[in-house]
Amino acid sequence: MNGAMWRVVSRSSSLIFHSKKRNALSVSVRAFSAPTGLYGFPHLKTAKGFQSFVDEAIQRSGELISYICAKQPASEVMRAMDEISDTVCSVVDSAELCRHTHPDREFVEEASKASMRINEYLHHLNTNHDLYDAIKKAEQECNMLSEEAKRGVRNLRADFERGGINLCSGKLDKVNKLNIEIAQLCREYNENIVMDPGTVDIYPSSRIPRNLHYLVKPIHPSVSSITKNLSGSRGTLKEKGFRITTDPQTVSSVLQFSSDDEVRKMVYIRGNSVPQANVDVLKRLISARHELAQIMGCSSYTEFSIKPNMALSPKVVMSFLLEMSKMVKPKTREEHRLLTKFKREKCGQSDEDLRPWDETYYMTMMKSSAYKLDASVVGSYFSLSNCIEGLKVLVQSLFGATFHSIPLAPNESWDPHVLKLSLHHPEEGDLGYLYLDLYSRKGKYPGCAHFAIKGGRRISQTEYQLPLSDFQENCRIVLGLSNRESAGNRRTAISQSEADRCDPGRSRVTERLDESEQERTARPKGRGMTKPNVTRWSEPNGEALQVLDPRGLKEANGRELPTPNVKGWEEPNGLTLTFKGRTVLQSKQSRSNWPNGLTVRMKAKEGKVDGRINGRERTMDFVKRWTSEQKKGLAVREAPAKGRPAKGRELFKALKVIEDHFFRDYNSGKEIVALVCNFPGSQNPSSVRLNHWEVETLFHEFGHALHSLLSRTDYQHFSGTRAVLDFAEIPSNLFEYYAWDYRVLRKFARHYSTGEEIPQKLVESMQGARDMFAATELQRQIFYALVDQTLFGEQPLLHGDISSVVAELKREHTNYGHVEGTHWETRFSHLLNYGAGYYSYLYAKCFAATIWKKLCEEDPLSSTTGFALRTKFLQHGGAREPDALLNDLMGDGIYRYHDGGIVPDISCLCDEMKLVEEYPLQVHL
Repeated sequence: MNGAMWRVVSRSSSLIFHSKKRNALSVSVRAFSAPTGLYGFPHLKTAKGFQSFVDEAIQRSGELISYICAKQPASEVMRAMDEISDTVCSVVDSAELCRHTHPDREFVEEASKASMRINEYLHHLNTNHDLYDAIKKAEQECNMLSEEAKRGVRNLRADFERGGINLCSGKLDKVNKLNIEIAQLCREYNENIVMDPGTVDIYPSSRIPRNLHYLVKPIHPSVSSITKNLSGSRGTLKEKGFRITTDPQTVSSVLQFSSDDEVRKMVYIRGNSVPQANVDVLKRLISARHELAQIMGCSSYTEFSIKPNMALSPKVVMSFLLEMSKMVKPKTREEHRLLTKFKREKCGQSDEDLRPWDETYYMTMMKSSAYKLDASVVGSYFSLSNCIEGLKVLVQSLFGATFHSIPLAPNESWDPHVLKLSLHHPEEGDLGYLYLDLYSRKGKYPGCAHFAIKGGRRISQTEYQLPLSDFQENCRIVLGLSNRESAGNRRTAISQSEADRCDPGRSRVTERLDESEQERTARPKGRGMTKPNVTRWSEPNGEALQVLDPRGLKEANGRELPTPNVKGWEEPNGLTLTFKGRTVLQSKQSRSNWPNGLTVRMKAKEGKVDGRINGRERTMDFVKRWTSEQKKGLAVREAPAKGRPAKGRELFKALKVIEDHFFRDYNSGKEIVALVCNFPGSQNPSSVRLNHWEVETLFHEFGHALHSLLSRTDYQHFSGTRAVLDFAEIPSNLFEYYAWDYRVLRKFARHYSTGEEIPQKLVESMQGARDMFAATELQRQIFYALVDQTLFGEQPLLHGDISSVVAELKREHTNYGHVEGTHWETRFSHLLNYGAGYYSYLYAKCFAATIWKKLCEEDPLSSTTGFALRTKFLQHGGAREPDALLNDLMGDGIYRYHDGGIVPDISCLCDEMKLVEEYPLQVHL
């Protein structure tokens, strides 16, 4: 796992309706450029739209709460709870993505306000006793539910309890306040990182190698600013210098390529000493999390955080980490000795020690020397456009799917250079959409991440729906009263349309009308007919209005919507529809132009009609933009014109036109995610060349994206990466292997100017260089995880202040001492979003090593491998127990139990890193 990988979603376990590494965005119209807003949300045409976005989410959640509290069956409770989660998370995740990536400060500020407000509402939801009682009742009555639904009900009940629902009012109020404080501190920590990256001024400019000039800013010295800079003489006053911004990306590059020891030292110290404000923020965060854990009956935040995971307890995690540290130490000492010797040879000083700012530079030099590697030569095969092609190779070979570039609608993008890809399968259609925001820019969070803003859910045995923005919300065409709408999702398929939202709960969570359920009919004025096998309806002849299933075109799922004496019907005036004995629509409540309004009844809003098809809100202006072909057949019955009779249309044909349009052009029912990176250089993909570490990072994040795009769970609560943390990192770590395998690289890595395929010997040299200091890299990750476990462990901290604790751990578990004045932990954002969970990367590394070795390595691009990965692993998200998924994929031996928790098998990782000779594999934690 790469240190640059980061998450933006709060993992506070007290937030039952929280987004778990979600990332999905609403999308554009392909056939024409309909007006939309940021990420495809019409609310977000302007920054102020975040306010109405929050308003609607809260309103809709309130309607669903009322529905749940009306003593619904267990299946309805689970689906409605899932919808509340989805509705609220739409706001949470779009706000998070905006806060971290949007270049417009107004959008960032409004997103921050929305984030705070919706998080406060989350705490209200998580302490709602009516919802908790409904979930408990559903759990008692869940015998007839699917295994995933049972798991969902159990998890929701447990999450309520982890949120403090059983505490007395005083303690519960304190828990809510602490959760709000924690969210505010996390936000402040991240904002400080962006606002204060630190700078170092270097004179003269000749001290910075030319290959780093793209990272620095030319400056000219003043007398007052020159005194403490590198130049020691006033003769350099006329010379220009460079200002280095010490963000992580720049620091990494300078430490790798600058030959000037003093420059590296200055950049290292400055980069690990900012932002100073986060020293206090982190201290308060640790204190707040510890207080929260103790109120919840845990001895530490690590205990509270790890309990739901595979590891189960801090004892299991610490035992694993200490054993890993012991295992890797002999080889890291040897690597450190060789690196120190190499530096001394290069410097000509036999007593020269290796300093922290020396490590990356001399590692790079030693690798290049041993394997004749030139970073510029390696980079010449990895243009960004080639690497994007590499992602396409993976999905085509493994899963039989293809990526296609598609245009973005006006206002949908947050930066001109954002790309959008559609993942298409020849048999299944579009599987989802991927935004790529790949370039570094001012104000953007300096890391790499995967966002999944919308999750997926199962609609029926044949349909899979994933909700999009509010233009798909909870409305339906009356003539499609056929299939229940999945809880928590806006409609995306014409065949799923239902009655209007006169009954808020029923509008999205009504059960499906199956062919066998003869009693479910729509009756006009108390009368009704049932003809379930009617295959077509061509004229509203006074007997019945019958809709076909527009996707299968086999039989009429919707039943009759009969109305007597229909002639030129523009609106179903006076028509009352009943469902299970309940009135779901009375058209006299409000009138809209039936053919153009797209629904039988909708509220009028300030001069516009809320016209919706299956939850898509569209104004009349939108309808007018449709082509004549797209409008064709929308009317059930066109009004008679003077001198000519009314025109009747075949309704199933009309709906098929609409269905094709929306499924093809509106990205309906698809997972949508964003992949965010910070690659430097020109914003032309063909001219941007990545170093191989950046390629590996891209593939890591792509593993997360595939987990989301290929997920097919019944409930969005479990979609994609919404799994326990020490399981969710496995796909991303697995796909890092694909960035190193020659059989994969040769498919896309070509020289930017000659088109030459990357030579196999070059790849072998890259692999050899990678392995030279693999133990040291692993030791670094172990150190990070130990810091994370210790800071959030039992309090007070053993060595006093935070920096002292970190310094002691560094001395004990690495080969370097602490540099006075530095505190790298103040911009290690994993402490926020992975608090007490950073060990998950090491768990994932071990699991991924086993999966690669035993399943993928023999033929990494085979469809058989891809089928296994998809059907036994990726498509299940978090819907099944992690150990069951791992067993199904790999069989016995991929993990073992220790003190009740699950620990990964380390033998494949040890073999891969050649640790067998250094440390015996007879390890039993």
